[in-house]
Amino acid sequence: MTRYCGRNFSEQELEQMRKLIAEDAGRTRAELSRLTCRMLDWYKPDGGLKDMSCRVAMLRMAEDGLIALPPPRRKPPPRQKLNFTEQTDPQPAILRPVHELAAIQLCPVITRDHSRLWNEYIHRYQLPGAQAATRRTASLLRHPRRANYCSARF
Repeated sequence: MTRYCGRNFSEQELEQMRKLIAEDAGRTRAELSRLTCRMLDWYKPDGGLKDMSCRVAMLRMAEDGLIALPPPRRKPPPRQKLNFTEQTDPQPAILRPVHELAAIQLCPVITRDHSRLWNEYIHRYQLPGAQAATRRTASLLRHPRRANYCSARF
């Protein structure tokens, strides 16, 4: 048994996936993940296919040499260079005890402006190699001009 994305895959299932991939070289990775979900009865609680989890699992299996996926059809778009603004400049440290601080206000990161600011903070202050942690956990950011204002992304 091999475990990927919260699911155990038997050697028999891996062989079924290899056969499915070999059947038609013209299939896309997305199509293969949907077909694999149906073949393995891998569904979400709402009845939808777990195709994104399956796609991630298949990519990891390919990286580990367990299956051979067709090449991607599209190249990922180039990343835009992020220019830091004064909004994310370092702020003075808060040196007062917690009980002396006013209540903190949380603001979900839902607009494009919030998302750009979030990304700027992450790129400026995130430790190298910690990208995965920021995507998987809830995070808070202190607003630069309002001492008791934070942004959150879940």
